[in-house]
Amino acid sequence: MFNLRCLLQSLPVHSDQKVLSIAARSMWNCTHLDRVNVKRNKKTPAKNYRRMVFYPTDHKGDLAYTVEPLYYRHLAGRDPVSGRVIVDGLGGGIKEKVQWVHIHRQGPTDDSPPKQEKVLQIIKTPSQSVRTADLALVGDGDFLKLILATENMKAGDIIKTSQFIPRIAVRASEGDAYPVGALPLGSRVCCVEKFPGEGAHYARSAGNSVLLVRNLHDTIVIQLPSKQEVAISKHCMAVVGRISNPDHINDHIGTPNRLRELGNRPRSGLWQRKTGHDGRKIRPLPPLKIVKRSPEYDTFQLTMPTMRIKTKALNKKTGLGGAGEQLYEEKLRRLRREEEALGARNGFLMEKKDSY
Repeated sequence: MFNLRCLLQSLPVHSDQKVLSIAARSMWNCTHLDRVNVKRNKKTPAKNYRRMVFYPTDHKGDLAYTVEPLYYRHLAGRDPVSGRVIVDGLGGGIKEKVQWVHIHRQGPTDDSPPKQEKVLQIIKTPSQSVRTADLALVGDGDFLKLILATENMKAGDIIKTSQFIPRIAVRASEGDAYPVGALPLGSRVCCVEKFPGEGAHYARSAGNSVLLVRNLHDTIVIQLPSKQEVAISKHCMAVVGRISNPDHINDHIGTPNRLRELGNRPRSGLWQRKTGHDGRKIRPLPPLKIVKRSPEYDTFQLTMPTMRIKTKALNKKTGLGGAGEQLYEEKLRRLRREEEALGARNGFLMEKKDSY
């Protein structure tokens, strides 16, 4: 009870209801194409060692989007380049269809009417090992694309998309896409971008959503399902509502054979994750995270000329050898002669000045 009271006190003061919700998520309860279930360092990029998808290209070599199923190859936890086993416990499974989901929602950037698209079909999740959320086939003119369906989306719905931020918050319907700065605070959204124009990043698996908490200067603070607060740009696009298939968290695997069908190898049952019930200390929530792009540094080469470099050290530091080493030494001698000539010239001028 003491730990629960400390956790409730650590919640933000502005929150209207301080409720502790504990959701038990199993190992496979995530979209493997979106969030890889691999224990890794936070500073390293995520990699999917389950499957390698082959995306189609056009005659110019650029990616060509299609709604047809894609071909892929099982990696079974191996690196596709070196072939070494990187992630243990992966392998096998039923080979299901993989669909290419369009994660960009683009519309007019001015105050013109928003772009309208029609939902043609809702495609149920064929296999939980590939994707946990349902898909929606959307049409705009002669262009078809697959997007992540929201909870109450159905065939025949008209969804709107706009990238304009008005002075007054818009009243959007479920499935509409607007910048987070154009939506009222307290809204539940999904498929939120991390940086403007880079596509959906947050809340893409089944039943997930993000809460718009407050404004912070030119950013919007959102609360992730893990209760972590992140400040993103107000121009980041988001879809109103939450992802479909919210009952996915209650699905039970049931048998070890079902776990093998999902692409997971047998593993030890000795280790169990410790929770607050087992005496683990429940720590306060992490601080606010402000999303910023990492700076790009310009690199340039520095050359340090010196005459007191041994041949082995010269080869080791410069990587030169043979004719390259001789040219490097001749260049150093020439620089040294020019430096001595310049010093002699300066000394002659100083002596001439003193004579006057």
